[in-house]
Amino acid sequence: MTVYWSISNFHTKIQQFVTIGVFDGVHLGHQHILKQLTNLAKSHNCQSTVLTFDKNPLEILNPEKTPQPITTLQKKIELLRLQKIDNLIIESFSKRFAEITAKDFVTEILVKKINMKGILVSLDFRFGKDRLGDCNLLTNLAKQHNFTVYQTGLLKIKGQIVSSTLVRQLIQNKKYKKASAFLGWDYETFSNC
Repeated sequence: MTVYWSISNFHTKIQQFVTIGVFDGVHLGHQHILKQLTNLAKSHNCQSTVLTFDKNPLEILNPEKTPQPITTLQKKIELLRLQKIDNLIIESFSKRFAEITAKDFVTEILVKKINMKGILVSLDFRFGKDRLGDCNLLTNLAKQHNFTVYQTGLLKIKGQIVSSTLVRQLIQNKKYKKASAFLGWDYETFSNC
């Protein structure tokens, strides 16, 4: 996995399959998406690229509501490396970045800069200024810019949707074994490394 510290440092002529997110904890739900991403990329002779951020966007957009991170950025990178993706782009989330419209984000960054051939997102995916971008906008822009949108459902284990929020709640309640079951790695061991 090659790590790029900013979209501006990513240059390639190779087409990319992309997914985007905070990936806090790189839990089993994330791992499910990342496995689909790598499979899609390989089946289309492309590379797999994850776009994530150096901090939770809420730190900039709504600091009072920023949750405690499950892992440090360095641990997130280590966990993502285990997922066998080709490229990891870590963007510094800022107020300026938050002002990019959803359409400009797709056309100027994903299509022109990253050379996106396909994007994999969950059904509730939102992006761009004021979170106005969604799967419908992606699908409309895909027709104009020759990329494909793939949607994935959320992973459920024993009837519960695997999410960073759920894992954080379990950790707060000191239910480390249960949190580890949703993470797919031992929280108590790895969090202290």
